[in-house]
Amino acid sequence: MEAATCPVSPAAYFDALALAQGESERIKSATSPAQELLSEDAEYYLSGDCKSGYGVTCQGELIGVFSLVKGRGEKLVSEAILLDGASKLSCFDGFLPGFYKQFGFVEWMREPNWTEGGPDVVYMRLEVPGLLEDEV
Repeated sequence: MEAATCPVSPAAYFDALALAQGESERIKSATSPAQELLSEDAEYYLSGDCKSGYGVTCQGELIGVFSLVKGRGEKLVSEAILLDGASKLSCFDGFLPGFYKQFGFVEWMREPNWTEGGPDVVYMRLEVPGLLEDEV
C-alpha cells in the first residue's frame, strides 16, 4: 500500500486540523478541538495538500482523523491501520461508528458525552479474525 500521507510535526498537524475545523462544521463536530488532541506519544500524518490527516498514539489509538476532501477517509483509515498500527479509537455516535465498522472496528464500550446533549462517546477496537482479543 502506498502512503497517502507523510509524518509531520505536531504543530503542522494541529495547524491543519484547526484550519479544517474552521472551514468545515462537519469536521468541527466530529473531532475534538485541535488543542485537546495533543499527545506526547503520538505520531501525526498529513496529506501532501494538508487537507487530510490523523494521529496514532504509541498505544495504537487512532486520533483526530479529518479530511476536507470527500472520499479520502477510507484510504486514511486503511493507511492508519496497515502502515501506522492503529488498533483502537473513540468517536462520537452517529455516522462514525458505522464508518469505522467497515475496517473491522467493533464497539466495546460507550459513555455519555461530557457535553450535555452531545452524542455518546463510542470506544472501538480492531477485531481481526484469528487473533486473540488480548492481542488487539
